[in-house]
Parts: sequence; C-alpha cells; structure tokens
Amino acid sequence: MKKKIFGSLCFGIVLILLLFLTKNVFSFKYGDGIYGMEKFYEQEEGTVDVLILGPSLAFADINTATLWSEYGISAFHLGGSIQPMWNTYYYMKEALKYQRPKVMILEASVTNMMSDYSDQSRIIKNTYGMKWSKDKLEAIRVSAPREQWNEYLFEHLQYHSRYEEISRADFLANQGSLQYEDWKGFMCLMKTVPQEGTDVSHVKERSELSSKTEEYYRKTIELAKEEGIPLLIVVSPHAGISEWSQTIYNTAADIAGEYQVPFINYNLCLEEIGLDYSTDMADPMHLNYKGNQKYTRNIAEYLSERYNLTDHRGDERYDSWERNSNWYLAAMSYQEIVECTDLTEMISLLQREDLDLVISVDGTYSQEDGNLRAFLQAFQIPSNGDTGIWIVSEGKADSLGWGPEQIRQISYPYHVLTMKSAWSQEKGQYTNSVSFDTTFYKQVENGINVVLCSKVTGELVDSFGILAGEIEIYR
Repeated sequence: MKKKIFGSLCFGIVLILLLFLTKNVFSFKYGDGIYGMEKFYEQEEGTVDVLILGPSLAFADINTATLWSEYGISAFHLGGSIQPMWNTYYYMKEALKYQRPKVMILEASVTNMMSDYSDQSRIIKNTYGMKWSKDKLEAIRVSAPREQWNEYLFEHLQYHSRYEEISRADFLANQGSLQYEDWKGFMCLMKTVPQEGTDVSHVKERSELSSKTEEYYRKTIELAKEEGIPLLIVVSPHAGISEWSQTIYNTAADIAGEYQVPFINYNLCLEEIGLDYSTDMADPMHLNYKGNQKYTRNIAEYLSERYNLTDHRGDERYDSWERNSNWYLAAMSYQEIVECTDLTEMISLLQREDLDLVISVDGTYSQEDGNLRAFLQAFQIPSNGDTGIWIVSEGKADSLGWGPEQIRQISYPYHVLTMKSAWSQEKGQYTNSVSFDTTFYKQVENGINVVLCSKVTGELVDSFGILAGEIEIYR
C-alpha cells in the first residue's frame, strides 16, 4: 500500500514538473493580449507615465514609437483583442499594483458590446497574461459562464494540444524577435486598404449599453477616480463605425460626463486629425502606420497640454523606450520599399546603410539588358555577364565568391541569412539559393533576385525579382 502511495506521489510530482517545464513552450503567446501583460511586468517601477487600456483600437492605433520619438512620452499598451470592459477593469486593477501612471487612456469602442461573454480565444487572450492572484481568478470568473470556469482555471487544458502549432518562436526568448525585446504593447499595421467611412456627426440619439458593459465601464472609471489617476476616455477613429454604434458612444460620453472625465470621440474629429480613410486605414476598423501617427500626434498634443508629462528622451532609465521606438520607426520606413513597384524608385529607396541587400544574378543574363545592368551598377556590381551572388552592406558590394561552391551566412538576433552559390558545368552558370532561416526566396528564374534584411529590426524586409528583359518588380 505504501509503495502504491509513494508511486502515485512520485508520478504526481513528475507530472507537475513536466507541466511546469513545458509551460513556456506550449503556453499561448498572443501579442494581442497575453504578451502585453507579461512584458508589462518587466517594466521598471515608476517608468510608465501613460497607461493605455482597451481593445485593438487602442494597441493598433495609438503609436508608442511616435509618442516617444516626438514627445518623449513613456507609454505602454495593456489591452487585448476585442477586450470587453470587464477585462479592461481587471487589467487596470492589475496594472496599478506595479505602476503609478500620470494619466491613463481608456479606449471605449467596446462599450457597444452587447453580449455577456466573449469567445474562447478572447477569454484566453484577456486573462492568461495575468499573474495568479484573486484578481485573475475574478477576471476568469466574470469572463466565462460558470460551467466553463474549470476549463480556463486549469490553463494546460487549453494549450496542451498545441503540438501541431508549436514553432521555432515558442522555444526562443521574446518569440525570436527584436520587436518584443523592449515591447510596449503596440502592434503597428502596415498595409493600406482604402475605406470610405461613415459620417456619424449628425447622430444625436442615445442607446443603452448592455447592463454588464455599463457596470464595468463605470467600475473602471471609478477605479481610476479612487486611485487618484487622471483618466482620458477616447473612441479611436474607424471607417467601420455605424450609426448605431454612435448612439452607444453618445451614451458612453454622457456617463463619462457624470464623473467629469474627458471623453473624445475621434470619429467626430477627422479633419482636426488630418485623417484620410482612403490612405490611412489597414482595414475597416484599424489605422495603418500613416494613420496611427496622425492620430497619435493629436492625442500627444492633448496630453502634453493638460498633464504634467516629462520628456524622458536622453534619460538612460528609459533606454528601452528608445530601442522600441527605433525598431518601429525603422519598420515603418521600410513599408515604402515593400509597396514600391517602380524599378527606378526602388533603386533610390535601397540607398540606405541599415539594410543588407543580397542580389542574386540568376539564369540567363546579358550585358545588353539595360535595366538589369543599371540595377547592378547602382550598387557598384560589375555587369560583366557573370552570374552569382553579391552582398551589399553599408554601401559596399562584395561577391560571394567564385568556385565550385560558395557559402556564407549573416547572423541577426534570432535569425540567419544563408547564401549559397554553386557552379553548374552542365548549365555553364551558377545555381544560387538565398534563405532566411529555413525559407528560400527566389521570384524569377532568369534575371535578378533581391532579398533585403534589416540591421535594425533583425527581420527580412522584402524580397523581389526583376525578370530579364522587363522592368516590372515581381513579388
């Protein structure tokens, strides 16, 4: 009997140890919820001056890089995908255990949420990043129906089956990305998808918030009041706004007024922001990198005029904000390259020293091809008709080399760029391959293939091909 008890005890201990050791690999690492909270715990005490709470219309639209680089404001996003007001309340409550911001921004677009519970993914994203405490238990309790509490309380039940989803990033610190080393919760959407938008300025009617949403909306405002921290409530501009949502926001503004808390619906301030939905949207709900900078500058001016915010630029204690800002400023600047389709313009855009260019001359190539020759000469690469691979770094071109087989690697934080070139006696030319980690990039068989990697972000920026005899850029 004692042996059975001892055996069961040992099995239980081993099982617990295995669950603990594998948690970091198998646990969810969603950037739109969990990871923001986990990185928040890493912030040095007293460094977060502006705490931004709410759903994706907060963390995709208010640009922490712009706040820092142009105003020296140390802001942090603490939110989650379609975050219900009850989860925002518990995020605020959790955050105030660790930081005392000078002002908090509450993005209130989800005041139009009518359901009492979110879907499984959003429940996970808006609770699992929190440390275990009474508040986390309460957050789970209010987020899910009673019969589902155990499913979320025992987290391994949710992520134990992720075997097929596990990737290289699950085993690496910061998910294998420089973006997350000093992350402040902001997720920048780059693409441009033109939208028409809806004018809601004429809507004056009011509609009631759901009882649960209103309860936690009020509790969130009251918590800020109790803690003595100024609160600014905003609704981020979005082309997908409906007239019905505007009736909800009118009521949300009235409630904020009861507490004498400023409320700005930026859907009514498009001209003031300078926002153009045909150029500044990533999708109907979210701003792209151009739009979020315009919106953020308007918020920053409002904050700077009304709150005692210190410009921390140059203060070593805030170096992580500088690094995080530099990452995003670089990433945003590369978008012009990604969107470029003109060969002449592309040559001009690539004249920068923060990129490593790998130029692979492939297949049949002739000195008579003026466009290919012009491209090579722009980077001081001899257009002598030989095929091979060239690496352009800091304005200098270097050949991979000539011979039976040449291999070279360039290491970035978390990533490796590999170039191989082998002479084919049968074809009478070099067979080239360029890979970033385990993915190979080759857009055209006969012509020039280009791979761009950033020394700042440590990521692959773009890859494209130029086909012999044509001027079109192939992606």
